Amino acid sequence: MPDYLISKNVFLIEGQWDNLSVIEKLKNKVKEYTQSNPLEADHSIKNGVMTQWDCFVQDEDFHLFLKDNAKYFLDLNLIKFNVFDAWGGLYKKGSQAYCEKHDHLGANLCCGILYLSDQGPGTYFPELNKTIKEKKGGFVLFHPILEHEVQKYTYLEDRQIIAFNIRK
Repeated sequence: MPDYLISKNVFLIEGQWDNLSVIEKLKNKVKEYTQSNPLEADHSIKNGVMTQWDCFVQDEDFHLFLKDNAKYFLDLNLIKFNVFDAWGGLYKKGSQAYCEKHDHLGANLCCGILYLSDQGPGTYFPELNKTIKEKKGGFVLFHPILEHEVQKYTYLEDRQIIAFNIRK
C-alpha cells in the first residue's frame, strides 16, 4: 500500500487583549448567565457549565473585543464575517471539568477562545502538539478543522472563557 502525505492548510494565532475592566464585565456575565440560563454539558464539555450558544453574539462588550482586535482578523483576510456562535464556559474550581477532543467544522472561517481567567491547563491542539497557556485577556484564533481539548480542571479558582465561531 503506498504512503500518502496529506497536509492541511491551518492557522493558529495567539493574541493578548489588555482591557481588564471589560474582561471583568465579561467574566461576571459568564458567571451570571451560567447560573440563570445554563446548558449543562454539550457533546464535549464534561462536568462544566456553559451559557446558551448565542449568548454573546450581540453582546456589546464582546463586540468591543472583536473591534479592538480587528488587526488579527484582517491578517486572516476576514473583512466581512458573521459571528454565529459565542458562548461562555465555566469550569468550577476543583470540578474535574474537562473538554473532550473536538473540532468546529460548522464554522467555515475561524474559531476563537478568549480567556477570562488566569488559571487552567490551557487548550491543547494535538495535531500541532501545542498548548495555549491561559492568561486573562489572552486569546487564540484557529482554523475550524483543528481538533483541541482541555485536560481535567483541578485549579483553585474558576476557569472562565468565551468561545466563538465565525463564518461568511
